[in-house]
Amino acid sequence: MGTMGTMGTRKVQFIIVFLAAFLFIFSGLFSGLGFAASKTLKVGVLGPFTGPSAQTGKEFKASVEMALETIDSTVGDYKIEVVWVDSQSDPAKASGAYAEAVEGKGIQAGVLNWHSSVAIAVMDVAAQYKVPHMFGFGASEVVNKKWRANPEKYSYWGGKGWPVPAKLEKNYIVALNKAIEDGTFKPKKKLAAIYGEDTDWGRSAGSSYKKALLESGWKIHSEEYFPATQTDFYPLLSKYKKADILTYGHSHAYERGQVTNGNLRLLENGGGGAEIDRWREYDNQTDYPEIQRTHDYWCYTIVDIDVENKKYEANSYSLGHGEIDMGNKVFDTFIRDKANETPPEKPVAITKGVQRYPIILEASPYSGNYEIL
Repeated sequence: MGTMGTMGTRKVQFIIVFLAAFLFIFSGLFSGLGFAASKTLKVGVLGPFTGPSAQTGKEFKASVEMALETIDSTVGDYKIEVVWVDSQSDPAKASGAYAEAVEGKGIQAGVLNWHSSVAIAVMDVAAQYKVPHMFGFGASEVVNKKWRANPEKYSYWGGKGWPVPAKLEKNYIVALNKAIEDGTFKPKKKLAAIYGEDTDWGRSAGSSYKKALLESGWKIHSEEYFPATQTDFYPLLSKYKKADILTYGHSHAYERGQVTNGNLRLLENGGGGAEIDRWREYDNQTDYPEIQRTHDYWCYTIVDIDVENKKYEANSYSLGHGEIDMGNKVFDTFIRDKANETPPEKPVAITKGVQRYPIILEASPYSGNYEIL
């Protein structure tokens, strides 16, 4: 799964406060774990604080800190002390880190987690040390299946914070089919391709999409899964030759580009209202050559599609951000005109002879049907 938006952040805040209240109310049940004697409750917060999902971990941490600040890290007579348990998005590493948090740092309870695969592994650790762990976000069916196989053993893992993907993902297909019924979407074929991360959650979500699509008369062109650590998807996307534009989100900013081998245009517009992701803010940010423009704005894009003439024009509007007010200004425009596409004239080198530093390369002016985007 990707990063959390504002709704996810608020949910985590609620969960932390609820967990603290839960442990306080039922503290007598956990007296054997030392709650009453110490007056300090050590809670392990399990999340991907480093690794491929570090952005989610960052939002976990910020939400927990905000929630605890709201209650002054105190519930009744107990002071809550947080121990950060880094899963690194890896089940084996998560299990080791959780065991170390219990044995070496003395956590008495745990909360949260992101990946289903991590939940499956850490459930055994929580059961081994008899540490109650609440509100994990691991959602896939394998979590439910493992818990039901031995409820007494896995009763320490409770309050699952997210339903199985099948209960959510099918609604996207319902919306897709509704658009076809209303005439707002008119595909020539009901043909779909499915791809996702090769994790318990990714495959569960993929199978949910597949089932809903097949049941509503769609055919599946392909189904592929990739490692959760993979960041280069252009070879995969280039397989779909008829695709003209790929839109995606989750990063809270704007970026636009084109794959190097083909005409697939790329548009990421995640500036809908959550906190903006700034360049160089995270260690795992990468400067991809396929991306030509990036902006840290609150923004949106309107795409005007002319099906009859096989062209579209996209205009991106900006509201700015906390330091700049752009007043709904168009800050980027790009087009595709498939019926009239001709390559620009080949530039001619003007620079000749031996050059000395600094080297300045000159060429003839750009000449084509459209401006450089």
